[in-house]
Amino acid sequence: MNEQMNQVLRTPSNYLQGINITLDLSNVLELSEDAKILIIVDTYTMKDYRQRIEKSLDTAQMFEFVVFEGLLTMERLEVIVKEHEELDYDMVLGFGGGTIMDVAKAVSTLLQTTVVLVPSIASTDGPCSRLSAIYHEDGGFSHYMVREQSPEYVIVDLYILSLAPVRTFIAGIGDALSTYVEANACYLSMSVNDAGGLDTFSSLMIARSCKEIIFEDAVDAVKSLQEKMITPSFKRMIEANIYLSGIGFESGGLSIAHALHNGLTKLRSERRFMHGEVIAYTTLVQLATENSHEFTQYRDLCLQLGLPTKLADFGLTLDEKVKTIIEQTCFFEGSSMYHVPYEISPEIVFQAMEFVEKRI
Repeated sequence: MNEQMNQVLRTPSNYLQGINITLDLSNVLELSEDAKILIIVDTYTMKDYRQRIEKSLDTAQMFEFVVFEGLLTMERLEVIVKEHEELDYDMVLGFGGGTIMDVAKAVSTLLQTTVVLVPSIASTDGPCSRLSAIYHEDGGFSHYMVREQSPEYVIVDLYILSLAPVRTFIAGIGDALSTYVEANACYLSMSVNDAGGLDTFSSLMIARSCKEIIFEDAVDAVKSLQEKMITPSFKRMIEANIYLSGIGFESGGLSIAHALHNGLTKLRSERRFMHGEVIAYTTLVQLATENSHEFTQYRDLCLQLGLPTKLADFGLTLDEKVKTIIEQTCFFEGSSMYHVPYEISPEIVFQAMEFVEKRI
């Protein structure tokens, strides 16, 4: 990679985290009286938090809700944009799970507005990145839509997240587990990150901090959530899941773990699992390709948290069909599969997957 390429670190303009911070969105966002807001929510958010949202945005001139369920495809995105492009919105506010974050970013990109992201679960690090994952109609991964700039506001309500399903939180930890592993591979190989340049040392340290918090706080944070308690470990783990992992993956870069995940989305039996659950497994595969001495530490934490650690956990075996799909969908020019400081090939990945399968 060209050593003269710029090093790039991207972050949200504003990251705010607190208990019941969503009760005062008008002041947090410094809304003007003529503000017009398009609010994108999922069914769960609409049911449980509509009144909270309406009350907290009462100074805006107008706001409209769009309820979105299912996968984000270009076809569905274009429908939303066409229905709202003439209304001259000032901002798009996404309030919900990971898909809603992606929808809000994508809609704001096409409508050219500010975006405000309020995650209702801590299942991914997407709120802090510019990326929106776009899928095909059949559920397979298509591509990332990239916003010109990072989100203007990420607002994290600890009270709301303390009520979220434990599984979603653990999936977020699984997603965050890959952050340092992939960022370090990109740093050492001088691979282009998802911010559009080479890693900065700061982005690598942010990714490392994410890893440290996971191994220090993840187990206690899960216990806190199970008891519906907002503890220091829970607060730190939320920040790691959403902010540190978000900055760490975009400005640190992606590697084998996410490339392999995107290939596995082509397999139907995998789709009942959350993004972070799959990433936990593919992170183990990446560690195995490195012959990392940390493999056992990562695997043991996954086992402790109940995250998948084998292909068999997805109801799959490494047969010829799986191998063919991985080879066809993960190994192409520009794939993050090659963002490693060592030789990589389908055979090396298959050997690593066989190693992971036998290590349990």
